[in-house]
Amino acid sequence: MKTYTALIIGLLLIGSCAAAQSDPDPDSMGIYFDTAATINTHSTMAPFEPVTAYLVITRPTGDGVSGWECAVEITGLPVALIWSYAGGGVNAQNPLENGYFEVEIGTGDLALQPVSDVCVVATMNCYVMNPTDEILFAVLPLPISTKFVNEPGYLDGGPEPVMVPCGVSSGLPYGLPCATINSTHEAVAINDMTWSGVKNLYK
Repeated sequence: MKTYTALIIGLLLIGSCAAAQSDPDPDSMGIYFDTAATINTHSTMAPFEPVTAYLVITRPTGDGVSGWECAVEITGLPVALIWSYAGGGVNAQNPLENGYFEVEIGTGDLALQPVSDVCVVATMNCYVMNPTDEILFAVLPLPISTKFVNEPGYLDGGPEPVMVPCGVSSGLPYGLPCATINSTHEAVAINDMTWSGVKNLYK
């Protein structure tokens, strides 16, 4: 009976990915196509169509976000890609060259605060040349980080900022797509029953 029940739960998990909800895990980074962190797949319908995506921290446990670090790996060819940073953040890296983000914002009143358990830290705008062009996004640790070891993370907004390591919405191993454009690949589960362990079981 337990095996049968587990199988049913697994099938429900897989089926529910199409109606993805915000990642329930605390302190998780991911890319979404809405500011509520509910949509991680997108399709374009016409040539040279604009696309907006958001890099977010879901369910942050820290007291705001005063800075953050990660790398974003993009497979495919988005056109005229531009990143902008919430709260006037300043990136010490150039993500157009290496996909690296080492962003400082500020503590106290300057720190970003989540809205409904979602903290948007950056916005990506680009164009997709054709509806057949597949683009995949993955969030990874910042390889050159001096703060976090083999994981992305952020600094909270307290007077003495605390380093908070993050998971990623795609689960482990790093490099799995957490968001897709025009893809037949399903972005790894981000639904309301997706615990860290279940992410790795149902990829």
